This record gives sequence, C-alpha cells and structure tokens, in this order.
Amino acid sequence: MTASAGEGERVLLGLDLGGTLIKAARFSADGTLQAKVSAGSPADEGAESILKALCGAAASLLEGRPLAGAGIGAAGVIDPAAGRIVESPNLPALSGFLLGERVREALGGVPVHLMNDANAAALGEYHAGAAADAESMFILTLGTGIGGGFVAGGRIWEGVASVGGEA
Repeated sequence: MTASAGEGERVLLGLDLGGTLIKAARFSADGTLQAKVSAGSPADEGAESILKALCGAAASLLEGRPLAGAGIGAAGVIDPAAGRIVESPNLPALSGFLLGERVREALGGVPVHLMNDANAAALGEYHAGAAADAESMFILTLGTGIGGGFVAGGRIWEGVASVGGEA
C-alpha cells in the first residue's frame, strides 16, 4: 500500500494499536476529524499479521487521498526515535519490532511517529479535547491494560522509556 499523490488536500492518520482493537482516524490538515474505523486486533497472530491489520485500517481511510503523515499509539515501552516497540504487554509479538519504519514503508515513505498510547491520548486531550484550556493535565487510560499520560506546560512528560505517566 502506498500513499496516493492524487488530487486534494493531504490528510493525516491517527492509529491506535491495542491488544483488543485497532482504531484509526483520518483528519484534515487543520485537525478536523473526517472518518474513523475500528477492527479487532490480531494480537496473538504475530507481528506481520498485526502490521497487515494496522495498514489495512489505514488504507480503508485513505481511499485515494494523499497522505501527509501518520501517528501511532501503542501500549508499552516505546523508543520513539527509532520507531520501535521495546516491550509491549498487550502485544508481545511486537516487542523489539520496528513498527514505525514498517508502517512508513507501507505508507509510501511519509513521516510516521510512534509513541506510547497513553501519551498520545494525553496529547490529544490537551490539544483538542477536554483539557484544551489547561496548563497541565493527567489522563488515565482504561482498555486492554491501564495507562496514564501527563502533559505539563504543553509538553508530554515521557519519563524513563516513554512511560512516565505509567511508572
């Protein structure tokens, strides 16, 4: 799958990779939600199956639209600079997997940023959600696991190994 160079405004994708569900959303350049999908996560089927499902969700939202970039939130210890999941309690098949690089390749080389899912949720709420007017905030995420993210002065507090709000 590659990102189209077709007509129209370039869009952004947000991908939430969980142990139970994969959620994906398409946004306009100004951050307006355009569409979203969710599907079961093949968490027990290995890294390649998880990658295929994640990229399938992305492809279903693009529908020929040109892509500017994507962000991925995944549970566990993340190395954002390398785009690698160091260790994931919900997706053990992805421990050590270069998910960011593999998704970037599948999406035609557009920028892809991988981060801890609770940190991604905290940034989303801080910039466009319930905490949009707050100076600092903490979020507790409940899903297949429990997580937390902390934003102080407009910046995510990642702490050690990108799990500052969970440590």
